[in-house]
Amino acid sequence: MESELGRGSRFSFTLPIHEPGAELRVVVEDRIRSALPRGQAPLLALLRMAHAEIASGSRAGDKDLDKLGEVRKILTGLFRHPRDEVFLIESEPLLALFLETDPAGCRAVLQRLAQAVEERDRGLRLEYALPEPTLGRSNEEWVLGARAGFSHLVGSLGHRQPRVLLVDDDASLRELMAETIRLDWPEADVQGTDSALEACLRFSRFDPDLMVLDIGLPDASGADVLASLVRNGHTKKARILAISGSEERLAEMVRLGCDDSLAKPFPIDRFEQKVAALFGFPPRIQQPSQAAHAPSEEP
Repeated sequence: MESELGRGSRFSFTLPIHEPGAELRVVVEDRIRSALPRGQAPLLALLRMAHAEIASGSRAGDKDLDKLGEVRKILTGLFRHPRDEVFLIESEPLLALFLETDPAGCRAVLQRLAQAVEERDRGLRLEYALPEPTLGRSNEEWVLGARAGFSHLVGSLGHRQPRVLLVDDDASLRELMAETIRLDWPEADVQGTDSALEACLRFSRFDPDLMVLDIGLPDASGADVLASLVRNGHTKKARILAISGSEERLAEMVRLGCDDSLAKPFPIDRFEQKVAALFGFPPRIQQPSQAAHAPSEEP
């Protein structure tokens, strides 16, 4: 404060400025520093609500925080090491999970979490990322790192074989996708159809864990199939991957409730990665990259 007779007083003060990612960076760097004396940096997993979790398409921050609070309670019951910790980063919002274990142990915890979440609420969907925790990263780098590389967290399918329904009127592409899935997951039960009507009927009987849905079908649009599944509540039980040559139509499908999308034509290894992410585990057998002969435009 400065004051001068006859001229009044002048005040100056500093307002704190919010830095995106500051809360996450501080928590991560604090955990790393606490682990340095033991010579082992903790593994970091980030968890957030999936974009499709709120049916309206709008992501309400308060609702996300409430759901993440439930997940945090589940997580604490899965910890085996006294130094395993989880923090709720409200500014993002996401959970930062620190585990003093190897990568296999970290994935095992995430798999148990996915199972516990699905047992409690099949409509609650999470995404996870496994960034490498390092000191000295800027706030912007932490934000970008936290938002990049997220995959769907999907629980195990128990003792049941994973079931996949492929819906595409290109028979050769449908067979290529089926062959890729069977090579990676030999136990998978894969069925296919070129009809929108048959897809709806078979969905109820087959009860798939994953549906690959082409938008341009001969008898109806893939969007019509999706609308029927949403009306009957089937999208809570299965993940849906939309495929199309139109980026605009794919964006609309995701907005309507698809879990992910893939633009045609696509390399088959990219399709493999999408399927693996939706199932929640990495591919078992790496396939050589080859372009799937899917049309680039819908009829």
